[in-house]
Amino acid sequence: ARGQLREHLYLAKGLGVTQLVVALNKMDVLEWQESKYQAMVQPLSNFLFQSAGFAKNKVSFIPISGLHGINVHDKLHSEPCPQLSSWYHGPTLWQAMEQLELPSMASNANGNPQVRRQKLLEKPLRLLMTDILQEQNKGV
Repeated sequence: ARGQLREHLYLAKGLGVTQLVVALNKMDVLEWQESKYQAMVQPLSNFLFQSAGFAKNKVSFIPISGLHGINVHDKLHSEPCPQLSSWYHGPTLWQAMEQLELPSMASNANGNPQVRRQKLLEKPLRLLMTDILQEQNKGV
């Protein structure tokens, strides 16, 4: 995970995102090789779990082919893919997204979402700093 992806993941974590579904697209171009999948998942996992602070049980990695619709929505309606099914037995992208836990909107007995919003506004401000710019010529 480098560059913009790393920055976006830090921003997501800083904004309170706790769950991720990572779709590894174009696996068909890589002929659905498990070794190629693992070569992408390993550095992403290291970054997500060690540097960015995501919990292992809150991140899913899903191999897909968006072009062919393989492992995107429903295993029954996608093209059969024996290369993928020989090693991947997890959910489709859609199924993984369906399994995400939705935050509760109600914070009081009446279920008023305005109360929850107000409580969030009263919490301390959290900012994420990734770079510091130091000017060499300060002053006149």
